[in-house]
Amino acid sequence: MKSNGCKLGLGAAPAGMLRTPLWAAAQGSTPAYPNRPIRVIVPFPAGGGIDTVIRILAPRMTEALGQPLVIDNRAGASGTLGTEVVAKSPADGYTLLGTFSSHSQNQILYRSLPFDTLRDFAPITVFGTVPNILISNPSLPVKSVKELVALAKARPNALNYGYSGVGGFGHISGELFALMTNTKMVHVPYKSAAPSLTDLVAGQIQVLFNNAISTVPFVQAGRVRALATTGAQRLAVLAELPTIAEAGVPGYANSSW
Repeated sequence: MKSNGCKLGLGAAPAGMLRTPLWAAAQGSTPAYPNRPIRVIVPFPAGGGIDTVIRILAPRMTEALGQPLVIDNRAGASGTLGTEVVAKSPADGYTLLGTFSSHSQNQILYRSLPFDTLRDFAPITVFGTVPNILISNPSLPVKSVKELVALAKARPNALNYGYSGVGGFGHISGELFALMTNTKMVHVPYKSAAPSLTDLVAGQIQVLFNNAISTVPFVQAGRVRALATTGAQRLAVLAELPTIAEAGVPGYANSSW
């Protein structure tokens, strides 16, 4: 999460912004922060990885802060639409941004943004890191990364792989995989994890690079086949699942914070 003055993933913060409210409260002229509900903008649709994490954390943060956190999903343009709302909101700590690593890479991937990533935001904390999981529809005749690579090479551009958001974490994972394996698959962007998982289960796409948070339940239920994790280390919750590097693509690693 970042902060705009306090914006949680948040927005533009004047120097001393975090100190001023405490000093003023000590003088008896300004109520202590926070004294009203805090809006947390998630620049992605409900049901995705970051949205899930924020909703898990919100009750504990509400308890600690003594004020409710109101989650506001503002999806679009790989997170830039909701992020712009935060950047242009007052730098008073009552508009926070819950986002992930695409926040830092968008300034490189897009020709222009309606905000300055470094100037307009102050980071508050990192909750953790999470890899994607490379999954396939169970009907696809592959059970490993090596078999997927072999099929993709035998049938260039015949397989469709999905991801959430152009330039997002899943897109970068897929393009890195294609580059390092010298394969060609057709990329299909989605607005969020939920519709991409639905289409994978339905067979509309064959392969998906998706965040572990929303993917693990589908793997455990047998609705999709997990081939590998994009992280540098295995996931404890799927300890038998190899990393892509272990599965035949040495040097591959891509995780999001």
